Amino acid sequence: MRIVAGEWKGRRLLTPSQAHTRPTSGRVREAVFQILGPFFAGGVVLDLFAGSGAVAFEALSRGMERAVLVESSPQALRVIRENARLLGAEGRIRVISRPVEKATDLVVAGGPYDLVYADPPYAYPVERLAALFAALVARGALAPHVKIAVERAARSGDEDFVRLRDALGGLSGEVRIRRFGDTAVWVVFAEPPSEAPDRS
Repeated sequence: MRIVAGEWKGRRLLTPSQAHTRPTSGRVREAVFQILGPFFAGGVVLDLFAGSGAVAFEALSRGMERAVLVESSPQALRVIRENARLLGAEGRIRVISRPVEKATDLVVAGGPYDLVYADPPYAYPVERLAALFAALVARGALAPHVKIAVERAARSGDEDFVRLRDALGGLSGEVRIRRFGDTAVWVVFAEPPSEAPDRS
């Protein structure tokens, strides 16, 4: 697996065994980042179910300033740290080594996030992911202009994305769904809330 574009374009990344993670393919990363950016002028990325950290490192390569990665697999955590060492990115990442649903307080503390990428196992209950998103919104951990991307199984249908949209509550903006083989990616571009009218 390699970084697709940016500062570290072409650099090879280590990957955990597929028994522990389901890596996002270079083709999907390239397509999704073309929608999300493709390049950034700073900001903080949150990589949930980070696996090798490929998404976070891709975002850093394309201009994000910092990354927070959440992962619970010991093997994947070792790979993330080794990839950070190989890229010289140790000072730009924070790794939270616990299950996503038990990491809310630490995740909130690392925000606000300009980009959130979630790639849970296909069997991961969408209700748990929706609960985390709702907590991030309620606790102000998302930037007003946040971009969010979520990978799910293409066969899961659009109802999962409806639940996730509802969990984002007051966030409004453009929503896109793209399908790549057996993977569907839901992307939302949040719009900052309208300024209150000046009544003076």
